[in-house]
Amino acid sequence: SKFKLPKPSLKSKKSDGKKIRFKTPGLSNNPDKVKSIGVKLLTSIIVMILVISLALGLGAYTFTKNIITSNIKNNLTKDATDSAKLAEERIDKYLKEIESIASSELLKKQDVPKEQVREFLKSEMQRLGFSSIGIADLDGNLTLYNGNTLNIKNKDFFTVAKNGGTYLSSPFLSGISGTNQFATSSAIYVGYNVTGVIVGFKSANKLYSIVKDIKVGDTGYAVLYDKSGNIIYHPD
Repeated sequence: SKFKLPKPSLKSKKSDGKKIRFKTPGLSNNPDKVKSIGVKLLTSIIVMILVISLALGLGAYTFTKNIITSNIKNNLTKDATDSAKLAEERIDKYLKEIESIASSELLKKQDVPKEQVREFLKSEMQRLGFSSIGIADLDGNLTLYNGNTLNIKNKDFFTVAKNGGTYLSSPFLSGISGTNQFATSSAIYVGYNVTGVIVGFKSANKLYSIVKDIKVGDTGYAVLYDKSGNIIYHPD
């Protein structure tokens, strides 16, 4: 007789009427727990997006701020440079005025009557807005257009011009007019030799006007200094 093995059953067996559940390693079979993980993941992503957006925003703000600041600095630097150039042009104008008088052929001649020289000085004084004008010899004796005399040998505007230069002084209190004035001076040449010095005086207000109307930006202003660093004009 042959021995027969029982056929295996393909049907799933139940254990005491309960369903058999299979667990996947690393994953939870709890729907609520899976939902919680998804929410946390979504929250993390949102936070990351916000952080990145904030970083980009701050970067753009810093970049824009730097550009604006740089433009402002460049504009102010340009304004200051233009203002300094304008002030130099105005000072140069005063120096060229006195140089033009010093180069007059009338002053180079030795045989011209003194009265004719005085009339010439008076006309130049009126034309160029001087309060007074005169010619000094090499010892510093200054004769004004009206015949008055004074000694200026210790004045900077005399010594510089005597040595062949042209000079614009700081304001000073005039002993003649009793007002604040400034002087411009230039050497009088005959050939290559200095024979005298022409000196013109103007109100100090005209010197202040060199920078008085100059503005730098919306609230900036120009200040005028002398060669020693002393303030000649300040709007306050």
